[in-house]
Amino acid sequence: MKWLFLEKINMKKYTILLSALVLSTFIKAQSLYFRNFDLPDKAPQVALSEDELKKNKAIILEEIKAREMVFPNQDDIEQYLFTFTSIYVNDESVIDKLNKIYIPVSGPQDLVTLKCRITKPDGKTTELYKGDMKTVNEDGDDYFILALEGVEKKCIIEYYYLRRTGVTYYNSESINNKYLVKKYTNHMISPENLVFVSKAYNGLPAAKDTMMENRNFHTFRLTNLEPVADEKYTTEYEKLMRYEIKLDHNTNASSKKLFTYSDAARKIMTNYHEIEAGDEKVVKKVFKKLKLDKLASTDEKVFAIESFIKNDVGQIDYDGPGTMAFMFSKKVLTKFYQNKLCVLLLEKAGIDYEIVSTSYKNNHPFDPTFESYAFLDETMFYIPETKKFFLLDNYICRYGEVPAALMGQKGLFIKPIKLGETVSALNSMRDLPPIDVKNNYDNLEVNINFNPNDEKVTLGMRRTLSGYPAQSWRPFYHYYENEKKQATLEESIKNGFDKAKVVAVSSQNHDMKDFSVYNKPYIVTGTIEVNELTEKAGQNFIFKIGNCIGPQAELYQEEKRKYEVYDAYPHSYKRVLTFTVPDGYTLQGVEKLSTNIELKEGDKVTAYFHSEYKLEGKVLTITVTESYEKEFYSKDVFEGYRKVINAAADFNKISLLLKKA
Repeated sequence: MKWLFLEKINMKKYTILLSALVLSTFIKAQSLYFRNFDLPDKAPQVALSEDELKKNKAIILEEIKAREMVFPNQDDIEQYLFTFTSIYVNDESVIDKLNKIYIPVSGPQDLVTLKCRITKPDGKTTELYKGDMKTVNEDGDDYFILALEGVEKKCIIEYYYLRRTGVTYYNSESINNKYLVKKYTNHMISPENLVFVSKAYNGLPAAKDTMMENRNFHTFRLTNLEPVADEKYTTEYEKLMRYEIKLDHNTNASSKKLFTYSDAARKIMTNYHEIEAGDEKVVKKVFKKLKLDKLASTDEKVFAIESFIKNDVGQIDYDGPGTMAFMFSKKVLTKFYQNKLCVLLLEKAGIDYEIVSTSYKNNHPFDPTFESYAFLDETMFYIPETKKFFLLDNYICRYGEVPAALMGQKGLFIKPIKLGETVSALNSMRDLPPIDVKNNYDNLEVNINFNPNDEKVTLGMRRTLSGYPAQSWRPFYHYYENEKKQATLEESIKNGFDKAKVVAVSSQNHDMKDFSVYNKPYIVTGTIEVNELTEKAGQNFIFKIGNCIGPQAELYQEEKRKYEVYDAYPHSYKRVLTFTVPDGYTLQGVEKLSTNIELKEGDKVTAYFHSEYKLEGKVLTITVTESYEKEFYSKDVFEGYRKVINAAADFNKISLLLKKA
């Protein structure tokens, strides 16, 4: 949950913020810098090398992006986004991707200007304007869409638009270049008294500051930016050039920095402790309902509070007027009020806590060296006594677990401090502990029986999942009802055998409201019948034993790896397959079942795939262990990582021969 000036902004606070930016020295209202921008008389000449034309299906000749903050009058502040793009279409395969322009808007009045020109290879042009657009709604968001007719190979598409957006004093932006970009410019334009600072990442040159026409220009420039490589097991923010930017200070006021973490900490705690009518009654009612004074341990009390908020109170996205008491009477709460209720219940129960905020490192890693509210993506709670975290804005995790992408990096810890009748806060930057591989596993025991007479294969399955792997199944079984619950259970036991017949299935430790089982492994047991494991070869059978470990990913890449590997979280697998050889048959090819592939970094094995077998009389026992000890692997060890991934995929393809005696 991103704090846009800290969770519960109102007009009074907005006015205070605005006055802090303008003060008594009002900056004269200015017209927007790009308000009168227009396309040149003719499309640009295309000067591209043979190599560029050979490698690229489309080339962005020029791209300009600009955010501009203006004071239209002394009582308001506005922000506008300008975009200009010029694209050369070099292959027919990209036409469907380029013949539509999407512009997200909150209303038609926010689109100030728009113009598009299509220039065909013979020089003929078509121009389109704001009136040619249609409004569409996709996934609850409104867009203007402009359909471009007649786009063909060797066309040049040029367009620009200027739209009003919400005011942001801090921002993250990536250059998601799917095509070669010949020239790129990005501006942050602000009144001369507002000074922005930024930090660039992944090779983006630092911004340069200039002053023109009583405006500050904070500008990034690039040329010949190559397309982003499409690689598996990576993150967007690791491979894209990007920057963080924030409003740093107001020269009319003082040298005091704006939007500091100390300010954030105080405002967060102040907002959570702003008591409104009915708050105390709600807290008292819930406290009594949960019998928090009767529960023995801190773990039980925290679990009860979290479980109540997640199971008994619905969540709504609402920015209008209302109090916690009013919403609670309707059995719903906003994210802010969920957190506020939790704070007040923890305090009434006498439990020390800290609020923690950080970002998701898979798409926006927290940078402790650049202080920006843009990194305060998610609000968590930390209980110092138990050293456990929990997150109310996530119905899959429970107390002691939060999304893996939040951990293993820095975070902002905020501790409440009572000063008489008021509440303030202390803040510190601390480490969020990394994920431990031993807590995250997906283990499988399979008892395999094959009857050659009717060619039926029966698999007795016991699947044990702990930590994050369990989150792929347990929450859905917990929340679903009736047929969907049963379907989810059956899907988890099929383990990739889509056509399997489920004979019997049951689960253990699935009730996420039960404190006694909430941190135990989720276990599914059952029996399935499958037809796709055998092929008849005369009197013999080919038995696809490798398929019994479940489907496996493959990782093949001919080019040299460009980005580090991201594997979500450390995890492991253990599969024990027990196969009884049918009477009248012998088993051939078992030597293929022994594998040992390891990735070693220094003296430590950080990923491995091991398999071994034991044949005692008619009983074949195969043990497969696979482990990935880290979340991130350097691109320098990619080849070793790839071999481990593919070892599992290769085992998946192993077949044995059941030979008629």
